[in-house]
Amino acid sequence: MSVEISQEMADDEFDRWAVAMGLDGKLDPTDMDMEDKKSLFESKRVITAAIRCGTLTVDDEGRFVYDPKLSGGEPIVFNEPTGADLMAMDRARAGHSVSKMFKTLSGMTQQPEVRFSKMKGRDISVCQAIFALFLG
Repeated sequence: MSVEISQEMADDEFDRWAVAMGLDGKLDPTDMDMEDKKSLFESKRVITAAIRCGTLTVDDEGRFVYDPKLSGGEPIVFNEPTGADLMAMDRARAGHSVSKMFKTLSGMTQQPEVRFSKMKGRDISVCQAIFALFLG
């Protein structure tokens, strides 16, 4: 059964997540340059599309919960990254930005890195969008 919610409701859920994660001020495009605005717009577009179709929800604690339909497995809960999660990026070699992202996502979600490496493109794009908003 497919769930479809309005863009307005998806935007409200996105805003609820941003407030819960303390990102609401950081995600205000007012003082952003064009590149940052474009990145924010793209990440929000991917996230709200996933919310609209029901694969991404916001739980009672304000965390994103993603149910990757193409790649299978249990839903993934995205916690606010800790300092240790961010330090995980240091364990990847310089220039290996995808490895750094997967290491950080692994810490944030308590999922093995290999789970992200085996995801289909449309599923990983949602994870990348969430990652970008936390680190943007």
